[in-house]
Amino acid sequence: MPGILDAASESAIPNSENKSQVNVVERPGRPAIKFIDVGNMCLNVKDQERRAKEGERRAKVGARRRERQRISN
Repeated sequence: MPGILDAASESAIPNSENKSQVNVVERPGRPAIKFIDVGNMCLNVKDQERRAKEGERRAKVGARRRERQRISN
């Protein structure tokens, strides 16, 4: 399993090969605005894990609530 984790962490490291999507918006009489899509380059891994766990917890709570409501009706 360490080989899989090493490969995943290496692919997450930003390098010059990763091309970002660039969108330039130009309007007459206004300066051009350049938007650069960096994707998930700035996401924190721990925060992402916390969000996933929180989503699972909310799904369980919602399922329990729906089940109770179904039984009471």
